[in-house]
Amino acid sequence: MKAETLKRYIVFMIAVCLGGFGIALFTKGAIGVTPIASVSYVFSLHCPLSLGGVTFLFHIVLITLQYYLIPKDKRRENWFFLLVQFPITVVFSLAIDGAMWFLHVCVPESWSGTYLLSLMWIALGCLTLGVGISLQIIANVAMVTGEATVKLIAARLKVEFGYVKLGFDLTLVCVSVVTSLIFTGFSEVEGVREGTIVGALLVGPLVRLIRPRLAIINHFFYSKSDRTQFKTQQLAGAAQFKGTITIAREYGCGGHALGQKLSHELNLKYYDTSLIDLIAAESGVSKQQVAKRADSLESSLLQDMIFSDFSGSLDKSLSTPDALFVATSRVMRKLAKDESCVFIGYNGDFILKDNPRALRVFLYANPDYKLQYCKEHYEQNAEQAQQSMEQTDRRRQEHHQHYAGSDLYDPRNYDLCLDLGSLGEEACLDIIVDAYKKLQEHPRTGFIHKSYEGIDTEVYEAQNTKAVAVTAAAAAANEANAVAATPAEDGESQALLAPTEGAATTEANDPVAATAEQANVSASTTDDNHPAKQ
Repeated sequence: MKAETLKRYIVFMIAVCLGGFGIALFTKGAIGVTPIASVSYVFSLHCPLSLGGVTFLFHIVLITLQYYLIPKDKRRENWFFLLVQFPITVVFSLAIDGAMWFLHVCVPESWSGTYLLSLMWIALGCLTLGVGISLQIIANVAMVTGEATVKLIAARLKVEFGYVKLGFDLTLVCVSVVTSLIFTGFSEVEGVREGTIVGALLVGPLVRLIRPRLAIINHFFYSKSDRTQFKTQQLAGAAQFKGTITIAREYGCGGHALGQKLSHELNLKYYDTSLIDLIAAESGVSKQQVAKRADSLESSLLQDMIFSDFSGSLDKSLSTPDALFVATSRVMRKLAKDESCVFIGYNGDFILKDNPRALRVFLYANPDYKLQYCKEHYEQNAEQAQQSMEQTDRRRQEHHQHYAGSDLYDPRNYDLCLDLGSLGEEACLDIIVDAYKKLQEHPRTGFIHKSYEGIDTEVYEAQNTKAVAVTAAAAAANEANAVAATPAEDGESQALLAPTEGAATTEANDPVAATAEQANVSASTTDDNHPAKQ
């Protein structure tokens, strides 16, 4: 076993132990446990086995179910996928019982009994689970049994992972409620209370907050020579890029119009919604799905709830938006190596972060300017324009946070942040043209700001190449016919376009890309006081 793989399994097992400790903390609160533990908890109250023992048996049942969910002709090649879950289950079960014993022996009785203290234990449980899940995602070498089961069900039903996960958790909660009512003679419900809801709402956001701060653990996996070799390959790949301008903007600034003028002035190829056809061809997802989903996320709260339990990385089973990000990144990076171009939106500042000839621009304006622009160019009244600005900017911000792992409005993401409302279109045009020409004469050296060190788009795309085709098939099976019909910005679908997790092909001999199956794409906190947003 390679040293890196061994280190990843060590971190993963630590994460599993933290998950068991988190479950024990929830039980200490006595006001509900997480959905994945609810069935085991109810049965443990009415049989001689411990919670860890019941959890072990329950997971064995799930592993058996997985065996039958795998097609017969695929079972032999998936033997390790099933086998590795047994030691994980043993460690998880022992961690639960060990933590239960520790809390019983070492924590005074006076530290429990009141509702406020119960909430404290639930909060500690959420925090522990948040750290455990974050470490599991960073390690990214295996899946816990619950997540593995959901993945196989999603593949069998051809339904997106997130929705199956939500349905799976709700099913467990319902089974827990029914069985507890039967065991108690319909006198009370055990294991499912407000603590269950708090956990569902709190653990996901905690993971989003904690995971970026643990990204430094990635350095533990690789030797110095590996990192040096990978950086050398990155620099070699960066030299292939042509001159590029990426424009991020607030809604109502007129980014498309300015981009078209830049394209004409500098003789650059112009891409905005024209990328839809290329992305659709690359991902296998229809144009309607691309236009509807590629630059927006479903409710972030819903996603937090879906992935809040002790489940693993999103990249284990790509959703349609994730597959679209991989495909879009791949398309953009290929185009940027083939020709000089202007990209409007698409999180280009992140996807082309290693292009030394890419000029990254952010456009913003005061509300009055944007309101007037929307009235003149989109024929919206004040109420419609205000609603479009709020909704569109929020979607763009959520998308950038989720996939780039940084704030859309952070000026460190860009080379130029221009107030188009104050400077005017012609002045901004002149500034960008002059900056672009100077950048082509003297390309950027070194790497982009440290806020980008969490993920390498080529690594992430390379490891999820096969998953895109699988996701495309699932998306086709569930495709919706209608596309959101909200007002468009210069012809762009209001649902907005942009990427979803990846980039160009990485060399097969890349020592890091070949092994690193992890994307540290997590959200950072929005700062409304960034100068780019003022």
